Amino acid sequence: MQHLYEKLRDDTLKWRKDGYPCQDYPLIGEVLRHQFEGEAGDRVQLKYLREPQFQSLELYWYIRLVMETPHIVDLYKHYYDTTGDIRDFCEAFGIPITPNEAILIQNVDAIIKLVKEKPEFFKQKRIDPVYEAISLPYASYIFALAMGTGKTVLIGTIIATEFAMALRYPDGKFMKNALVFAPGTTIIESLREISDIPFDKILPSGLHSDFLANLKITYPQTGAKEIQVQARSAFNVIGTNTEKISLRANLKQWANQSLFEYEEKKEQAELEANLRLQKITSLPSLGVFSDEAHHTYGNKIDTELKRVRETVNYVHEKTPLVAVINTTGTPYAKRQMLREVVAWYSLGEGIRDNILKSLHNGISYRHHHTRQR
Repeated sequence: MQHLYEKLRDDTLKWRKDGYPCQDYPLIGEVLRHQFEGEAGDRVQLKYLREPQFQSLELYWYIRLVMETPHIVDLYKHYYDTTGDIRDFCEAFGIPITPNEAILIQNVDAIIKLVKEKPEFFKQKRIDPVYEAISLPYASYIFALAMGTGKTVLIGTIIATEFAMALRYPDGKFMKNALVFAPGTTIIESLREISDIPFDKILPSGLHSDFLANLKITYPQTGAKEIQVQARSAFNVIGTNTEKISLRANLKQWANQSLFEYEEKKEQAELEANLRLQKITSLPSLGVFSDEAHHTYGNKIDTELKRVRETVNYVHEKTPLVAVINTTGTPYAKRQMLREVVAWYSLGEGIRDNILKSLHNGISYRHHHTRQR
C-alpha cells in the first residue's frame, strides 16, 4: 500500500506536468515555474532551491490550492477507501484493528470517532500520535526532510510565497502573518537564515519588491514584556520558542529559591507570555511553523509536544489559523509513523540526488548554487 506522502507526490508531479493549473489563483503557476530553468519535467534544473525544498514547496501548494487545505483526516479520506471495508483506511492511518473490529465498526467515521472520544481505545492500541493527528482542530502537516536539506529555508520560502499570494489576492485565504517556533536558543539564527534568503530567486520581480516592502521580521526579546509588532497588522514573521509565549511557564525551582520566590517568578513569566500571546492572536490570517519539529516529536512527545500544541490550540481559538506546518528530520516518533507526514525526503534520496554525501564520520553538505545552512 502506498503511503499518503507517496500518493501526494504522484499527484503533485501530474499537476506540474499539466502546468500547475489553478483557475482562481493562476499566479501560483508563475511562482512555481520561477523556481526552475527551462520547461518542467520529472527532473528540473533549479535556480536556488534544492530538490527536496522545491518538491515540498510545490506539494505544499498542491495541498493548499488544489486540495483546499484539508484537515489531515479528510486528506486520508480522499486517498483511501471509505465506502467499503475500513481496513485499508485503518492501515494507512496506523490504526491496528482485529478482523472482528473490522466487521463491527461499520465505517471510517465510526473509527475516527472511537479514536477521538474513547481514550481507552487509543491507549490500548498505543496510537497516541494517531489520536493527536485526529483531534487537532486545524489543518496540520509535517514535512519530514533529512538533516542538511534546508528546512528553515523551506519555511522562509513558504512564507514568502504565501505573503506574495496574499498581496496579489487580498481576499484569498492566504497567510498574512507567520509565527515560527524555532528550537531553544536558535531563534535568532533561524530568523537570520530566513532573512538571508535571496527572495528575488524565489519570487518574480514584481512580487519580490512588494514582498520586501511589506515584510517585517521580529522576535520576542528576553526581558521585553511585549512583542514589537503592531496589533492587527500584516506581513509579520515572528520567531519564538515555546517558553516565550507558552500558556504555562516552564520554570524550574532552584535549590536556594523559596517557594514564594518561585511562584512569584512563575506568575510574572506567565503574565509576560500572556501579553505576547495577546499580540499574536490579534494578527489576522496567521500561519504557524514549527522548525525542527523532531525537538518536540521525540522523546518528550508527552510533555513538550503537548505544551506546543496547547499553545497553538489556544492561538487557533482566538484567531483561526490558516495552517500549521511542521518540519522534522524523521517521520517517526517512538517508532510510529506520524500520520501528518505529507512529504518525506530521506537521507538516501539526499545522497542519490547529490545534496548530501555519506562519509564514514558523518554527513557533509554539497554546495548547491548558494550555500544554505
